[in-house]
Amino acid sequence: MITRAGVVALVLALTPVSPAMAQQGGECRPPAPRGQPLPTAAGPAPVIARLGFDRAHELATGAGVLAGVVDSGVDWSHPKLGGAVPAPGTQIGDQGPPGPGRALDCAGHGTAVAGLLAARPGDDPRVAGIAPGASIYPVRFATPIENLPRGQLAAGIRDAADHRVRVLNLSFALAVDDPAVRDAIAYAQARDVVVVAAAGNEAQSQPGQTWYPAAYPGVLAVAAVNAQGLPLAQSNSGPWVGIAAPGENLTTTAPGGGYLAVTGTSFATPLVTGAAALIRQRYPELPAPQVIDRLKSAAVRVSGRPDERSGAGVLDPYAALTVPDAALPSSSLRPGGLVRMAPMPAGTDDSRATRIALAWSGILASLAMLAAIGALAVRRAAKRGWAAGPLPRTAREERGTPGPPDTELV
Repeated sequence: MITRAGVVALVLALTPVSPAMAQQGGECRPPAPRGQPLPTAAGPAPVIARLGFDRAHELATGAGVLAGVVDSGVDWSHPKLGGAVPAPGTQIGDQGPPGPGRALDCAGHGTAVAGLLAARPGDDPRVAGIAPGASIYPVRFATPIENLPRGQLAAGIRDAADHRVRVLNLSFALAVDDPAVRDAIAYAQARDVVVVAAAGNEAQSQPGQTWYPAAYPGVLAVAAVNAQGLPLAQSNSGPWVGIAAPGENLTTTAPGGGYLAVTGTSFATPLVTGAAALIRQRYPELPAPQVIDRLKSAAVRVSGRPDERSGAGVLDPYAALTVPDAALPSSSLRPGGLVRMAPMPAGTDDSRATRIALAWSGILASLAMLAAIGALAVRRAAKRGWAAGPLPRTAREERGTPGPPDTELV
């Protein structure tokens, strides 16, 4: 729980949405979960500093990028979301054609996702989305997802692609590879949509299970980590997991106003989707696979190498926006092998004085390195009595007992 912010914690399951949270007669029965106001003394949501929103927003905010949220709905009457949803989107029922959407979210799930993705800072920047300039296209399921025919679920994905979303957030998981959903994902990808999906929260109850659409080729599957960067116990794992993001006790928007705290891969996912929106603004000509390439290449590895619990590592939005093209695996596909460096943020002084300062920084860093090497040499010489030759072996080395393992700080 985010007790520092004084927010009531509410952990929403990834899937399915509870049947009790169904729409009846145009209203939610029972009412949608309500949030709490932020106390006056509450500080910013911790994820803002953890992922370096401020630095990333110097380069991009997601402005001009339309993000699809296929979920339980988005209550855009929330003050943080009013400017983020320019059109009502689409509502999908259990039968019949899609219809116009509405500002209704009986489960609270989609509204929480939307807040993490694109909530506006407004006059209270303590809660903001990772892409506060992006727009949201909501596709709302009026029926709980476990009761929704897979064809209707696929229709929602296709509808978002038809409305030209550039990134697509899918915070749900299916235990089966459904042909209709698979084809809908391929349909979106063929239209250059970056598809981001939750890995799921069933690691403890169904270990080893593959979950879809996260496991489909070309989809960026998102696992969840805690504040220390360690995978959540419930976060699903597998070779299909692509990246990880914070997913524990995240402060976000609730239907009807107010805020709540959420946990799970459902809510790590919009952080990655929002970061993809930042890249799509900054590099508008970059195709979807290379957007994913940037996100994964810039991720901070949890265990020193890619693994099945966190994929390429933990999301780093600023690094994804600034990594040179030559550092990306796909750089070999580009003609000429040119290194396209990201431009410096607006207002940055690129004057001669700046270049001189950078040069001196390099010189000082070199001198510091030489000093460190010299100190090491002095210590080694002292240990062998200032005589030439290798260091004498210690008793532990003679016995072959290994020393302590290297430690990497994440």
